Amino acid sequence: MLTIARGTVPLALFGPDGYGERTGLLGAPARATQALAPLAFGLMLDDLGSGALIISSALCLTALGALLCLHAVSPGTRSTRTLASP
Repeated sequence: MLTIARGTVPLALFGPDGYGERTGLLGAPARATQALAPLAFGLMLDDLGSGALIISSALCLTALGALLCLHAVSPGTRSTRTLASP
């Protein structure tokens, strides 16, 4: 769903003129972050040792908590579906 929105929203907002350039500019920060993340984690691991794993675990748990909070306040929370059910 996100990939469909990433491709169609700029087209709907700005039109077909310069569509490729706009989508490239909108996606550039995400690609740069994905490219630099392994280097940053390697430097952090080299500098902090196992402390980098603790920081990484804390960030992952924080992201999980944020995801669960989003699920709790979503409009469809009245149903009895769980995260595991389709």
